[in-house]
Amino acid sequence: MTTPALIIVRASVQPGHDEKFHHWMEQVHIPDVERLLGCKTARRYEVMSSFAGTDLHPSAAAPASHRYLAVYEYDDAAAVQRSMAGPDIARLRESFNKDVGAFATREANVYRQIYPR
Repeated sequence: MTTPALIIVRASVQPGHDEKFHHWMEQVHIPDVERLLGCKTARRYEVMSSFAGTDLHPSAAAPASHRYLAVYEYDDAAAVQRSMAGPDIARLRESFNKDVGAFATREANVYRQIYPR
C-alpha cells in the first residue's frame, strides 16, 4: 500500500504585490504543477494566526514567518521524487524567478504520511 506525500511551500510577498502573486499562483503556477509534475491536488492557504514555543495558545502569539501556504498532494513519495528530478521542475523555478521572484520568497518541505498507516 502506498501512502500520500505532500510538498508544502510557504511564501511571503512584499506589500503591494499580493494580487499579482495570487494571479500567478492560480492562473499559471498551480495549473503547471498539476499538468507537468503530476500533482493530484493543490490547495492554498493564508495564515490567520501564529503561535510559538511550547504554549500553543493565543497568549503566545508570534509573527508568522510566511503569509501563504501551498499544499501539493502526490500519490506517494516516489511520485514526488520523480517530479522533483524531472526536467519540468527547472521550468517552474525559472517561472517563479521571472514572474514573482522580485517580490516573493518561499521555502519548501516534502512530507510523507505516517498516520494512518
